[in-house]
Amino acid sequence: MSDKQIVNIYLMRHGVTMLNTSNSVQGWADSPLTPDGERASEYAGIGLKDIAFDAIYSSDSGRAMQTAQHVMSENTSTVNWSLTTEKGLRELCFGTFEGRSNEELWEVLLAEANHDEINEMDMPTFVDAMSYHETQLRPPHANTWPSESYSMFTKRLSNSFFKIGYKAVENQHQNILVVSHGLSIQATLETLTDVPADFNNMAVNNSITHLTFDGTQFHLNRYNDVSYIERGRSLFE
Repeated sequence: MSDKQIVNIYLMRHGVTMLNTSNSVQGWADSPLTPDGERASEYAGIGLKDIAFDAIYSSDSGRAMQTAQHVMSENTSTVNWSLTTEKGLRELCFGTFEGRSNEELWEVLLAEANHDEINEMDMPTFVDAMSYHETQLRPPHANTWPSESYSMFTKRLSNSFFKIGYKAVENQHQNILVVSHGLSIQATLETLTDVPADFNNMAVNNSITHLTFDGTQFHLNRYNDVSYIERGRSLFE
């Protein structure tokens, strides 16, 4: 392990969006950051300003790209940075549930699983139940992307992170910023580090999950770290 290059991956959840504030299903559907979401992204950027990033990635969703741009606008240690978008980092696709209320989605899934609370379901059960019901309830004329199963979801996330990791090792990069999404972060950890996904402990907006990659495996160092936001806010004020 000691001779292996270690890549630090700062995995951030995007800032708060308009659909977040209306408690709406937001997977491949997108909405812009709120003013508070923009401000918190800048605070996180100030908190991370002393880290020189060798590469910056986000999903190709506008909210993730917008977050990365706000974060990096405050970074004083990275010269001539550019943002690379990676489609595989997207949030789960909810199909025809996209944009509808979370309560409507939860009502369907809780009835099927015979649970009282959505947090009682593990992530594979939740995702596959959603995908099954979305397929069954999908109108014949629905002109949208179909929902994803858990295996589809985790496969594309895993492929994207290994692609990013291998490229970092090849280019001898040390620090990487990746902006992703709430369920995507949970599924990534469960897939790459065997840390079980936990609906009761979702990463908050703009938090950092610190992973390392040694060229073979990913390791979790810290999860849901908000100290960078708090540090940035204190420096700003």
